[in-house]
Amino acid sequence: MSSVEGDKWLGTPLNRDRSMCYVDVRSTTFYCKYIDENKMLLKCTIQADPHLTYIPSTLINMGLKSCCMVFLDLVEKKSKNLTEEY
Repeated sequence: MSSVEGDKWLGTPLNRDRSMCYVDVRSTTFYCKYIDENKMLLKCTIQADPHLTYIPSTLINMGLKSCCMVFLDLVEKKSKNLTEEY
């Protein structure tokens, strides 16, 4: 997974708001490992640049960590009621 380069994605123009800050995601990897019938290990590594020079990197790191924790909690809640095929 990575960010879209330029102002088009698969030939479709992107309407970007130039007043908004965008994060460039260089690469993302996911590693899933089955542990037992009730557990699975998920590791995610994201290499990104939020282009926020006016915000200290410690604050950015704290925000990203918080977002990841919320995302993983959501994934855990949603995965508890999956159908048999999943």
